Amino acid sequence: MNFSEIPGTKQTVFTYTYRKGLEGSHLYKINGFYYIYATYGGYPAFQVALRSTNIYGPYEEKKLLEDHNIHQGALIQTQTGEWWTVLFYDKGAYGRLPNLQPITWIDDWPMIGEDDDQNGEWKGVTTYQKPNVGREYPIKVLPTNDNFRNYKIGMQWGWNHNPDNSKWSLFDRPGYLRLKTVNVVSGFLEARNTLTQRIFGYHSDTINSFGTIKMEIDKMKDGDVAGLAVFQYPYVFIGVCDIKGKKKLIMENNGTTQTGIKIKGSVIYLRAVANYGTGKANFYYSLDNKIYTKFGSELSMQFKLSIFTGNKFCIFNYATKQTGGYVDIDWFSTEEFFTEDMFYDNSFTGYSEETFTVDSLYLDSDTVNLLLGSTESLVVTARYLDGHRENVTASAKINNPSPDIVTIVNGQIITKANGTATLDITYQDKLGNLLSKQLYISVMTFPLTNELFNPSIWTAGTFDEETHTLITGQYGFGGWQYFNGINLSNYEFLVVIFGNENKSEVSFRLFDESNYWSKPCMYDVGTKDTIVVDLHKMTKRVNNVLVNANLEHLYIIGFWSTGENPIVINNIFLSNSDEYKPTLPTVSPPESK
Repeated sequence: MNFSEIPGTKQTVFTYTYRKGLEGSHLYKINGFYYIYATYGGYPAFQVALRSTNIYGPYEEKKLLEDHNIHQGALIQTQTGEWWTVLFYDKGAYGRLPNLQPITWIDDWPMIGEDDDQNGEWKGVTTYQKPNVGREYPIKVLPTNDNFRNYKIGMQWGWNHNPDNSKWSLFDRPGYLRLKTVNVVSGFLEARNTLTQRIFGYHSDTINSFGTIKMEIDKMKDGDVAGLAVFQYPYVFIGVCDIKGKKKLIMENNGTTQTGIKIKGSVIYLRAVANYGTGKANFYYSLDNKIYTKFGSELSMQFKLSIFTGNKFCIFNYATKQTGGYVDIDWFSTEEFFTEDMFYDNSFTGYSEETFTVDSLYLDSDTVNLLLGSTESLVVTARYLDGHRENVTASAKINNPSPDIVTIVNGQIITKANGTATLDITYQDKLGNLLSKQLYISVMTFPLTNELFNPSIWTAGTFDEETHTLITGQYGFGGWQYFNGINLSNYEFLVVIFGNENKSEVSFRLFDESNYWSKPCMYDVGTKDTIVVDLHKMTKRVNNVLVNANLEHLYIIGFWSTGENPIVINNIFLSNSDEYKPTLPTVSPPESK
């Protein structure tokens, strides 16, 4: 396992001992030792610690815990000084769940669990006194049931795909989750706005886990399919399909469909009943929330790494022919018997006008300076008269008169060229009130600012914006990182003018790969006050052979130094003027430093 390379050398700090597959490494310095805390994955899995008094080794290794089901973890110290480890633990079809184990330090090794038999063989515990964090907290039950009477989705929910926030709502019909169809798809696995919740499991094959929804279906369109699923690979869903205006019960078991009765009313209750002990799930429907009828085939739940998370309940609605339809979900419950009257009072009558009236519009900043080749999230936040705030980026309208400088894609600002752009952002609330903001964006290739110049791309350095002075760490590198890459093929020269005589060994480097440890094009600075890079003759040395650089995709540009001495950068710019044509050929030196 190679952890680090010092420029000019390669240094292996540890090699596999048991087998390949050491993963999830965490590095700590505790009581004078460097610890690498890691897991040998696969079968059997086990947790180890490596330790050394030098970060580069040599490291000695100790196996701490062997268990077929553990995966990557971390060490944690509480406020009262106790030590614990949190590990992933395979729990069959329900996926990997967090597992908390106590740590006891023995001879400066973090031993996991307990040595019950006092024979030196430590084992994980199944029950243990909870950590002492210095105070008492009331016991809380994690949220599961939801009657969707809040202006934001509950923390127990997660979207299976990135949602289209314009196609779901808790406001269109207060007290209901409205799921609109997003686009026309071929089936369930492509459905957008699929809302998921992890299944609560019980260590018993006699205790079931329930997931039930009450769904209103009268606004579905021809070809729409909506319902409730248990999702992993394989998956099964029970739902309703609209066939030319007629609603029919449907089940799909990993692509195989089965249709059932015609639904005459506008309301149906759908239920999935999963069992951790047996690994099975079955599906039911009801028209009155009293009598549930089993429908379709049984699901044998599995945990496949192609999906990676454990089986989940899913609420979904997708279109196969046309968009425009929707369903309203009144509630979701994990109870065997559930009514809103049983679990909620009747105080909710809807949202007030203040809940829907926008009061102010906010951006993270009204002015943004961006590096060419970068991406920045655009977040538009609305505050309403009742005091709550919402992220309204997806529903805000953005007028961008400078698409050649920046583009906006799925709430991301993508820079394309140097220049300035002003975005006009407007948002209209549900009552028709309209507010606007402007965002000013400046895009630059080589800004000499603390905001966009990174002096610590490799090892910690400093940069003084006023004097344009870079001081790298030892064998350090500072400059600019263009995560999307930049295209300099339209320019002839890149010119760097220095403001001092460099006392450190310094080179100017350009990378056409996004990895700092790839081979760069390099230009020794020496005592020169100006470096001129003839871009179309730029080469790098790979396996002792000169290779032309890819000017259309440059990712890192900047200055390498042995460190500790100032590098003053008076100016850096691109040019197509023959005035800057180099008089001497520029080639890469034989070896990188």
